[in-house]
Amino acid sequence: MIQTRTALVRRLQAWAEKGHFAALVAHTAAENVAMLRTLRRLGAGPAERDGAMVSVTLALPGRVDTPTEAVK
Repeated sequence: MIQTRTALVRRLQAWAEKGHFAALVAHTAAENVAMLRTLRRLGAGPAERDGAMVSVTLALPGRVDTPTEAVK
């Protein structure tokens, strides 16, 4: 299952890079430890918890701007 999760996130990262995104924001259940571990391993920043949900940002390589700047 870990390989499937990792492959899915890496495929999403590749798609986002082609679309010139600066970052991806992932939302998952706080109890989904396996997905949080996968996201951390792939470079996710600090987790922000909101009740039962956790959000993390994955900066994409090759982008100079930060995720915050890309939204402006």
